[in-house]
Amino acid sequence: TDVEVATTCLFVNLYFDKHSEDTSWIIKDTDGGIVMDQSLAYDAGLTTVSPQVCLPEGNYEFTIYDAYEDGMCCKWGDGVYNVTSTSGDIIVMGGTFGSDETTNFTMPFDPADSLSVPSTPTDIFDDESLSPTNRPTVSPTPLPTTVIPTPSPTPLPNVPPTLNPTVPPTPPPTLNPTVPPSPQPTASPMQNPTKEDLPGPTDSCYFLDVNVTLDQYPSDTRWEIIPKGETTALFVSPPYDNSLIFLPDTQSVCLEGG
Repeated sequence: TDVEVATTCLFVNLYFDKHSEDTSWIIKDTDGGIVMDQSLAYDAGLTTVSPQVCLPEGNYEFTIYDAYEDGMCCKWGDGVYNVTSTSGDIIVMGGTFGSDETTNFTMPFDPADSLSVPSTPTDIFDDESLSPTNRPTVSPTPLPTTVIPTPSPTPLPNVPPTLNPTVPPTPPPTLNPTVPPSPQPTASPMQNPTKEDLPGPTDSCYFLDVNVTLDQYPSDTRWEIIPKGETTALFVSPPYDNSLIFLPDTQSVCLEGG
């Protein structure tokens, strides 16, 4: 018969900065390296989530990731995270890190080891070396945040417009063209044709599906198909953005025999 294992539950509380889609986390068993729980991809525009995780007795590590490698605080807002027991004891907390941050803990959690609650999100960073003011003040932005105005409005014309045009307008076009236009394609060809857009396979053309399951950094992934002995690619992958974390992607290609 199965033996029921006692578990203790906790909450993973995330208070996002302006880019919730960059954040993910995972909890592993440090004794066996087993993944006990992990986040799904978070949508953009979220402010806070608090999923519950229940763990048996043991030693664990909590790792939080930021896909843009600038943590949750404080460039894009005062984002923080903490892991708490069901009674409110703080097991893990943080916010200022680079690409990831890992903290070890033990379950069941001893309340005597609870961390103190900061009065503001940035109060948890007492180390001056981690202060947001010491981080680079200029860095590339992933998306434009503002539209730079022109230095000054366009000056008004010095000469008022004439009441009547000095040159009569050209006559309007005829209702029907005298020479019919030559046929044009209705749409530009796609870079990678799909099965529906290509004729059926022949002796020299074969359909293939390129199946990719993306990790937590989709923008790092790219593929291409190059004939052996050549340098020019016949097909390349589309750009993958961070909204496709852990999702599958399929691209259809048609290759000549060879």
